[in-house]
Amino acid sequence: MHKVYTATKYIRLERSRDPLPGQQQDPPRPIVVDNDDQWEVDDILDSRRYYGRLQYKVKWHGIDRDNEWYYADKNEFGSSREVLDEFHRLYPGKPH
Repeated sequence: MHKVYTATKYIRLERSRDPLPGQQQDPPRPIVVDNDDQWEVDDILDSRRYYGRLQYKVKWHGIDRDNEWYYADKNEFGSSREVLDEFHRLYPGKPH
């Protein structure tokens, strides 16, 4: 005999993983590349120069909101080149 679950049980299981209002899920763990922790970038939301250094506001994968600005002048976003290129294609007047 094999255990068989109906689709309704699967849907309930998936919904049960969603947090209830007021609950928070743990943020995703970083991806380790060459002994360096990296997080997946979903989107670049904005860019600016701060004291002459380039910064980005980022939408991280699996994280709802992050109000921090991240420096990008030492290749911190090197593995997210496609996302950066798309942002600057859409907003050519933004700092880069």
